[in-house]
Order: sequence, then structure tokens, then C-alpha cells
Amino acid sequence: MTEAKLTWKVALLPFLFALLFWASFHPLNLGFLGYVALVPLLVYARLASGKKAFFVAWLGGAVGCAAAFFWVRYTVPAAPYLLGLYMGLYVALFTSLVRRFGAMWAPAAWVALEYVRGYLFTGLPWFLVGYTQHDSLHLIQIADLGGVWGVSLLVVFVNAALVDGRRAVRWAAAGALAAAYLYGAIRLGTIELADGPKVAVVQPNIPQDIKLMGLEKPQQAVENYRKHLDLSLEAAKEKPDLIVWPEASIYRGIVKSLDGEGGWRETSWMRRLVAPPRETGIPHVIGILVMEDRNGDLVSFTNSAVLIDPEGRITGRFNKVHRVPFSEYVPYADTI
Repeated sequence: MTEAKLTWKVALLPFLFALLFWASFHPLNLGFLGYVALVPLLVYARLASGKKAFFVAWLGGAVGCAAAFFWVRYTVPAAPYLLGLYMGLYVALFTSLVRRFGAMWAPAAWVALEYVRGYLFTGLPWFLVGYTQHDSLHLIQIADLGGVWGVSLLVVFVNAALVDGRRAVRWAAAGALAAAYLYGAIRLGTIELADGPKVAVVQPNIPQDIKLMGLEKPQQAVENYRKHLDLSLEAAKEKPDLIVWPEASIYRGIVKSLDGEGGWRETSWMRRLVAPPRETGIPHVIGILVMEDRNGDLVSFTNSAVLIDPEGRITGRFNKVHRVPFSEYVPYADTI
């Protein structure tokens, strides 16, 4: 069809996709909608063409993805909209590929775009269609054959079969689902389960603006820390093997010197950092922001997690290297 035939009814199809896509994930968690969420897009790809159609698909995808990411506004207010615009572009590209190659190429096209999105700009492998099936324990066992991409491929295949309409294709989709469930039933019967370590997770539920306030107001930072510590002491009564604090639980005062052999600088916040495992006798994993310096000059600033033993020794450190694009950083911001 030509661009002029993009009627308002056809233009609503990407927004119907947006609603179904959003509802497939948290908070509604209606995973069964994953099997029909892409149907409006596939129909749209058949009915619409032209530049206007591309941008309508982009806008519909952006709305659905921004809604899915809406919770990120608590940390970065603009992030849902930026992430929506970015992910919506993949939706528009998908409709263009389906228009060019046909609905039965939809599984390959969608999964290929998911794969690219999972690695481009450090990667954003969130809200993959395969994740809609997380409650279907039998079906998702095929992930040990092809990862979440295999689950996505199956879900999109069902969507494509519904639009294709041929009886043989629909029977093939039904057979693929049945085979996946059968494999899952067999696979689950071979898995030997054993009790693992008991882990306590500290979740203080501190609003982001209150956490950031701790950067300017030392007393607020101490109050935030105290809330974490109190929850650790409470969790320790259940005698877990490990206690875990959230990302960036401590925003200030942790300095790693790069001079000579290097080492952690003794500060009041360093003493607070090692206090919980000492008081509870239980190892802790704590998220901190680390300032690395050389000769008193800041060299780098890292978002890290450290493992601290009951003697108060830092025995392991991991620096976050996979930042969320358009939320924790903007790709090529220095050059654009």
C-alpha cells in the first residue's frame, strides 16, 4: 500500500502492540500475551508502507517500551523516554523487515534485532520477548539449548503463524510448542536439586533523592547507612551464610589509593563499610562508589561491589562495566 493509505485504524495497530507488550511484563505479568503481542505489528507491516508508516511504528514501539521502563524514572527521570525512543527504533526496523521479507521471517528478524540490542552500546537485553514466559517452567527449559533467544524465537513463531493463516504453519507452531513442553518435562526430570547457601538481601527502600542528598549532607548519608546496618543486624538473627546490600549503598568516603602498592585509605566511611560483617560475623557483599586516586588526584570513579569477610577484610571487588545506555550514560555523548 502507499503512504496515503495509512488510515487511523491501521495507525492504531503499533499502539495496540505497545499495550500488549507492556502487559506481558511486570507489573501485570500476563506472559500469555507474548504469543499475540506482535500480531498487531505483523498485520501493520502488511497494511502500511512509506516513511510515515515507519515513524508511526517507531512511536508505537517507543510508547510500549517507555511504559515498560517507567520504573527507571525513580533514578533518572528522563530515562524511560530516552530508552523508549531507542527501543522503539528496533520495533520500526522490525516492521520494515517483515514488510520486505514476509511474516514468516518475523522470528528470525525479531531475534536478530534482540541480539543486536543485547550487545550494541554495551547492550540492553531487557524486555526480550522470551522473558514473558518466565513463569512457564516447562517451556523455558529449551533455554539450555539456545538461551533466551530460543524462547523468543518460539514465541515470535507463534505470533507469525497466527498472522500467516496457513493451516500447516499453525500446526507447525503448535507442534513446536508441544515439543518444547515435552523437552521441558523430560529435562526437569533429570535435574538434581540441592539446598544452596542461605542469603539475606537488605532492601532499605530509600528514595533516590534521599540517597543523593547524602552527597551534600553527611548526616543524611549516616542515616541512610544506619538503615542498612539495622536491617543487616535483623537479618543476622536468621543466621544466613551471606548478607547482600544494594548497589551504591555507600555513596561517599571510600578511597582506593593507586600509589605504590596501593590500598584502601583509612576513613570514617571505610570503618563503617567493614563494621557490618564484623558485628554480625557474617560475610557481606556491599555496593559502594569507589574513588581511586594517585598523589591525591582523582583518577577514576567506579560503581563497585566488594566482598567483606567477618574479620573486616575486603577479599573481592567487582567494578560495574556494563552501564545501561540512555540511563546510566548516553552513547557518544562526548562527540555528539
